[in-house]
Amino acid sequence: MTGPTDPITRVIHDYGFAIDSKDWPLLASCFTADAHVVFAADPKRYPGLAPREWHSSESFVAFIARTHESLATFHSVTNLVLDSEGPGKASARCHARSVLVSGPDGDGQKLFESLGYYRDRLVETDAGWKIAERVYTRLLSVGTYPV
Repeated sequence: MTGPTDPITRVIHDYGFAIDSKDWPLLASCFTADAHVVFAADPKRYPGLAPREWHSSESFVAFIARTHESLATFHSVTNLVLDSEGPGKASARCHARSVLVSGPDGDGQKLFESLGYYRDRLVETDAGWKIAERVYTRLLSVGTYPV
C-alpha cells in the first residue's frame, strides 16, 4: 500500500461496497441527511422514462435496502475525476457498472446490468466527506430488472 485512499474516493467506493455487502448503515454514512439522489436514463435512448428521485438519505437507503436485500449485486466505478469546488466542497464524476441478479443459479435467474455514470456533489462535514447530491444517468441496460 502506497498511502491511504483519499476520503472522497473512499466514500464513492463505499457506496457500491455497502450495497453489495448489504451494509445499510455504511450506505447511509455516504450521504448527507438531506441528500438529493436521482436515477435517470439517457433520454435519447430511453425516451419517456421518468427519473426516480429521493430527497433524503433515509428515503434513498430504505428504497435500496428494500429492493436489493434479496439480490446478488456487483457495483463498480471507473474513470473517477474529482474537482475542488472550494473549501469543503467537491464534485466528482465516474463511470458505473451495476449488475443485479435474482433467484438461484440456473434458468429461473433474472440478470440486469446497467452502464452509466454518476455525477456527485460532495461536502465535508464533521463526520467526513458526504455525498450531498448524486445523479446517475443510465446509458445502457441489458436484461430484466429483477425487482
